[in-house]
Amino acid sequence: MRPKHFIAIAVLLVVGISLVARAEAPSVLLEKAVYAEETVGDLDAAIELYGQVIADAEANRATLAQAHYRLASCYLKKGQRREAIEELRKLVARYPGQGALVAEAQAMLQGLVVRDPADLMPPDTAIYVEGGSPGRQVETILHMLEGTQFANPLAAMGGGQAAVGAPDIVGALLNPSMIEEFKKVRGWAVGLQGMGIGEYSHTSRNVAVLYLGESDALRGLATMGLMMAGPALMMAGPAGEPIEGMQTVRFNMPGGGGCAFDDSVIIFANPAETLTWCVKQYKGVIDEATLASANEAFARVGKETRQQSALTFWVDTARLFPIIEGIIGEGAEVPQLGMIRGFVEANAVEGIVSRFVVDEANPFFELSVDLTEGQPSPVYDMVRTPVLGAAAFEAVPPNAVGVASFALDETSAGLTAMLVGTVGGMSGLSVSPELFSDIEQVTLFFLVPEDVAGLRDPAALVSQSLGIVITSSDPQETRTLLNQTLSTAGAVAGEQGAQPAQPEPGGDLDRHLLPARLGMETYCYVGQAGSSVVLGPNPQVVRASLDAVKTGNSALTAGSLQAPLGRLGADTSKIVLSNVGRLMAISRALSEATGGLTPELDELQSKLADTLAETSVQLHTVETDTGMSVRLGVSDLPPMAGMLPLLMQLSQYRPPVPEPKVVDVGYHGGEIGRGQCRLQYNIQQCLY
Repeated sequence: MRPKHFIAIAVLLVVGISLVARAEAPSVLLEKAVYAEETVGDLDAAIELYGQVIADAEANRATLAQAHYRLASCYLKKGQRREAIEELRKLVARYPGQGALVAEAQAMLQGLVVRDPADLMPPDTAIYVEGGSPGRQVETILHMLEGTQFANPLAAMGGGQAAVGAPDIVGALLNPSMIEEFKKVRGWAVGLQGMGIGEYSHTSRNVAVLYLGESDALRGLATMGLMMAGPALMMAGPAGEPIEGMQTVRFNMPGGGGCAFDDSVIIFANPAETLTWCVKQYKGVIDEATLASANEAFARVGKETRQQSALTFWVDTARLFPIIEGIIGEGAEVPQLGMIRGFVEANAVEGIVSRFVVDEANPFFELSVDLTEGQPSPVYDMVRTPVLGAAAFEAVPPNAVGVASFALDETSAGLTAMLVGTVGGMSGLSVSPELFSDIEQVTLFFLVPEDVAGLRDPAALVSQSLGIVITSSDPQETRTLLNQTLSTAGAVAGEQGAQPAQPEPGGDLDRHLLPARLGMETYCYVGQAGSSVVLGPNPQVVRASLDAVKTGNSALTAGSLQAPLGRLGADTSKIVLSNVGRLMAISRALSEATGGLTPELDELQSKLADTLAETSVQLHTVETDTGMSVRLGVSDLPPMAGMLPLLMQLSQYRPPVPEPKVVDVGYHGGEIGRGQCRLQYNIQQCLY
């Protein structure tokens, strides 16, 4: 074979081999890498193959994005968090057009960068406080304040002007650029494991964590402050020995605690062993039990729930009492503490959680009590009720101002006994427990009459506005028992001089005279529609409720309560709900009727009532086998720009001062004699 022919054939072979290799790269390489990662489980081989795909200049953007994402996944499986974050950031920055994959990468980044502070808390933490996603909370609050005088905090505080010669610290912290830095803060938390005072101070054990996020400015300020504040914090020195590569500062305090920090986090802990443990846990050197992983009661709160809350406060009740005893001193006896401890233990209270959520339209505060599952809890069993049903709200008229409701079942014997005693004590009625045997739900609603001005007495207003809906499995039987109870009360009232029980004129309602102990001659009217028995002192209110059932036009389909009732969770056990705008309108009408409303105040209240027309205040509970949560919140809050100026005007409003009057007492001419007085500006001036 001629040399030229050999060279030509060799070139063709090289080109052919290259073309074959090119056919396998990068898509085939990506498939091989996925196979190595998921099927074979060889992460190192997969990482090498993904790296080859990324290094290939001919790879298309979709393939490159997949390679970065898969490479980050491999790093996470190997525990290499920093490398995973780097690959995900490259994916987000370089390939924004890969929508779905970029969204997944961003979600993963959020979970990696926003670390859970509870992962750095020892498992015996008794008290835990966390500020979830402070940057997001700051951003939400500032957005709520847009259009108000507080939109620029620095301007609202007078431009941050400091005293002459004093550092303008407030101005420095509230300027727009620094606020942007605060938005980057990811989270903070404080955990308390033990607390001693005086001679017991050596028992103090605590951890505090601050995740600074991507804020270079705050990181620099925090680092500089830690290194320069030695004398103020009584530090043993400006710096301690590094722990796992993290810089440290040691405090001159019992236990020898201090802080450690890097580009992402600052960890404060006492004693020194706890600081070392926190750093190793953070670095992944150890993977031991933490508050987040080892405490079942705390785990119910959940990382996502805590990060959505502006503030979360959690207490492990079993570990709380030793801490309190450490504070007051060993051997000290406090009877109240023993009573509280006995109550908590007798009712199997495992933990208490409270949290506050900042939301532009629906802020709320929630308190939860966690119970040990399967353990008796007498107090909780006494008040616990099943979930609410929608049928009772079908009897609430659409123009109702407020509503309160709870359900009953065979497990509610304790609550039923309490209701029998309460209703009997308040009304003077002899209430039989049999009345509650078929009741499924009790709902109170308020339907304010049109002629509010005629009801100047608040008690009369409540009396004439109240309606009670009783939903029952056997409504006819419930109505019969209710009529028997009320008839007995009416007969007693009749013997006291009032009219005996009698049918309501017109025949569609039953009318009963209530006992005189209610303070006035009051009738109770009873009617029935569908599964609901309705009663109340005002026949118009009762008929409005029955009409809502018959026509299907209720608070569930129209009116100011429709929206919040429609959002009611399926796990809700009790609820109290009221429309704020309607309540303000009623208050305004009553004030006007009593002559206590000036034109200026009337206009302010009218504007505020219109602004809050869709706003409701709601308190509801969720009750399960493991505990109870109570949430108090506002729904459909209007923009602050429209509401805040009116609230400020109301807070600054002062009623006009009446013209001063001079009243002469006992003097009708001549000079004022000894013992004679003159009243001026309500001050008695006497001549002696």
